[in-house]
Amino acid sequence: MNKVVDLHGKAYDAAETAAVELLCTIIRQQSGCQWLSLRLQRPGAAPLRIEEGRPPGTACLGTDSEQASGNCFERRFQLAQGLGRLRLLHSSTPEEWSPEAETLIRGLTRLLDRELELSTRLGLSLNKESLLEAVLNSAETGLLVLDYSGRILRSNRKLAEMTGYSVDELSGQGIELLLPQETPGPVQRQLRAYLDGAINRKHLPSEQVVRTTQGRLLPVWVTYARVELAGSGPCLVTTIQDLAPLRAAERAVQESEARFRAFFENSMDAALITEPGGSILHANPAAETLFGYSEAELCAGGRSLVFIEDDENFLKALDARRERGFWRGELPLRRRNGESFPGDVVCTRYLDSSGRERTSLVLRDITEKKRAQDALQAIATGTASGSGEDFFRLIARQLATALGARYALVGELFEGTRPQLKSLAFWDGREFRSTITYELSHSPLAMNTGRETVHIGREVARHYPEDALLQTLSAESYTALPLCDPDDNVLGFLVVIDDRPMAEEQSGEIRNILSIFAARVETELERIRAQEALSYEASHDHLTNLLNRRAFDRRLRALTRAEQAGTEHALLYIDLDRFKIVNDSCGHVAGDDMLRQVAGVMSQCVRGSDYLARLGGDEFGVLLQNCSRDKGLHLSSKIMEALRHFQFRVGDRHFDVGASIGLVHFSGGEESSAELLRQADLACYAAKESGRNQVRVYDADDQLLRVRHQEIGWFERLRHALKEDRFLLFGQRIIPLNKEGQARREVLLRMRNEEGELILPRDFILTAERYEIMPDLDRWVIDRVLRHLADGLCTGEMLSINLSGLTLDDSELFSFIRQSCRHYGIKGERLAFEITETAAMTHYARANALFRELRQLGCEIHLDDFGSGLSSFGYLRNMQFDCLKIDGSFIRKLDKNPEDRAMVEAMQRIGQTMGMQTVAEFVERPELLAPLREIGIHRAQGFALHRPEPL
Repeated sequence: MNKVVDLHGKAYDAAETAAVELLCTIIRQQSGCQWLSLRLQRPGAAPLRIEEGRPPGTACLGTDSEQASGNCFERRFQLAQGLGRLRLLHSSTPEEWSPEAETLIRGLTRLLDRELELSTRLGLSLNKESLLEAVLNSAETGLLVLDYSGRILRSNRKLAEMTGYSVDELSGQGIELLLPQETPGPVQRQLRAYLDGAINRKHLPSEQVVRTTQGRLLPVWVTYARVELAGSGPCLVTTIQDLAPLRAAERAVQESEARFRAFFENSMDAALITEPGGSILHANPAAETLFGYSEAELCAGGRSLVFIEDDENFLKALDARRERGFWRGELPLRRRNGESFPGDVVCTRYLDSSGRERTSLVLRDITEKKRAQDALQAIATGTASGSGEDFFRLIARQLATALGARYALVGELFEGTRPQLKSLAFWDGREFRSTITYELSHSPLAMNTGRETVHIGREVARHYPEDALLQTLSAESYTALPLCDPDDNVLGFLVVIDDRPMAEEQSGEIRNILSIFAARVETELERIRAQEALSYEASHDHLTNLLNRRAFDRRLRALTRAEQAGTEHALLYIDLDRFKIVNDSCGHVAGDDMLRQVAGVMSQCVRGSDYLARLGGDEFGVLLQNCSRDKGLHLSSKIMEALRHFQFRVGDRHFDVGASIGLVHFSGGEESSAELLRQADLACYAAKESGRNQVRVYDADDQLLRVRHQEIGWFERLRHALKEDRFLLFGQRIIPLNKEGQARREVLLRMRNEEGELILPRDFILTAERYEIMPDLDRWVIDRVLRHLADGLCTGEMLSINLSGLTLDDSELFSFIRQSCRHYGIKGERLAFEITETAAMTHYARANALFRELRQLGCEIHLDDFGSGLSSFGYLRNMQFDCLKIDGSFIRKLDKNPEDRAMVEAMQRIGQTMGMQTVAEFVERPELLAPLREIGIHRAQGFALHRPEPL
């Protein structure tokens, strides 16, 4: 040890100098420095300077600040109130100066400050004992003082905590108390040799073990320093540091380095480790493959970044971002063969385990990404090929490539008990994964409600520990953009995930690319949803949301074609019994509401495997799959009873509903679907004719069903005749009786059968009305009459057209008549429309409204079969007719039956009083003309005057 004690001025005596020397010894021992210099200066007195251990050949150190000299690093500490300064010289670089050493030295210098200030203020000398006591109790490591025999003179609280002994228990004990049984002798001999000067070293560090009160052996790092204590002779100040935390830290560092090495070596991306100047220290196999150099070639001779085309400017730009420690961008890269390609480069600055600055570079070839960006416009404008699953897969893969990301998910949002995203396509960098369901409750999308982009550039998996997908993918960065419809309702999300961080400056570019993809995906989702909506509308009834007839027929045909031995099914045809009463008395809105409620009642009665449909109007069908005869009858009765007990309410009015049900049992391959529907309809008709509110099982031998079958036969013939245009128009003149007037004809309908024979209306009109064909027939007649008039036929005559009661319910009838008149250029004055008394009373409201519209068009309105119901007299007050056609039952025997004559005379007076013309129908004998003239009837019609002939 080199020691200089300067006592000029005798400001510090020998005892004080010994106290300061002890402190310097402990400071140097604790910090591990090579050289120590302490200078103390009391006011008005000579300074005290102490130096220990100056390395040979060390250059003179500066005086103002920290600075390196050779391979050394200097630390300076100023003492309080200008009383002195402490200088320490440590080997290597500033990074090797540990924070623990810094804290310790500052603590010891504060102790010295306090002692110096106290001694100066009180005029007392520095006391070695008090100074030693303060040092021992403030140290963060175990300390003890040993005499020549190995006896413990002093110890501190830290050592007591480590060993389990108290300070008092250690005091006066031999060092063997703390040593394993086999080591006291060797250790004691070594300590004596050190004290005797046989070992000529200031400090004697070594790794040893100490024994605790429980007998546990604790690994420690021990350092000895020889000092002189008054009354004790040469002693050893011993520092004992617990190595367990250090070993744990070393293991953690080793494990971290092993993980890093495994990641580094196995990464799919090129990875390099460089020094601040750009010299390459390590390169992984992916870097060798990407650039064509071996690791040895890349690292040889401190080679710089030869694979970056403008490496000099890159290093300058990287150095400008030194404080941020992170940079990511695109750079042109170069392979060994000179080939250039675009690269994505991620740079991160860090300190290695030795505290040296390093830079990690992760590089990726983004040639495919650039190609994908070139295809973005095509994708955005919809010119990219594919649709459905192929389209979404193309989007996912191109999106990941365009952004240089590992994972891309195109998902559609659906609401369940929790919001979820169902993948339409999921690309993981190598292949497409099967459909997944992504729970959003604990994801970054949990709070997203609009078109906001979600971007998390770093540690997204750590921020969202309950997001199972992010944990599975070890996600580092995350970006998502909502997919919205034109009303900003969220349809789904585009999600891009990577296992690398994503710089914030990239987020703008990412959003732009995502928005281009999103626009195309939104268009495709809207197209798919519109297609699904059209498909739903095409197969469902818009009023009840049940299957419609077309979808029902399709499923029925599928069952009839499936020939499965022993499999039985059932078909129900349901007709509501009192729907017309509700519809006519409360209006169509109430009728529609009733149909919806009835649909709900029946839906509760069928099984999950059954099909319930609205076939039209107030008719429903049920297809019972795999249903035995007993089960079919049971379910039919269940539906009937449910409807029988159902009451429909409109305001304070209640309506019983009820239904007639036709039931047909069948097996696959036996009957066609059309024949099964016909049989179920016949059975339903039989149930209705037999009293309603009952179930009727189809039986081919049922007489009532045979009659109904004949009507259905006529229905088919009528449909074919209308389709094949086999109807004809005849006309019968209506002759004036008293004076000349405008010529008139009543238009009559005939049908020609398949053999060319004419069929009169009495054979098919009832069937046409029952099966609601009359509205189509009436429109056909109106169109043909106007066409005849446009062709110049029946010049100067008014043609009278019959309308059925069903046609009056056609809300578009007047529009059809008006447009047809305009189309053919015919004025309304050429037309008259006849309606029977029964139809006028049954459809009073609709008929009255239609008559007002037709009269504004110039048409006349005639009441046909007048007198067949006396209640019609009351309607005449409110419904304005131009002509009363007296029913033929009063005309046939007018000349022989006074009662008939009286009735006709009364009808004539009513018509005359109300300003209406009168016409006598069924004038089949010339003898009837005279009494009709006497009564004052205006016109007559019948075989006696003119037989019908083609128009």
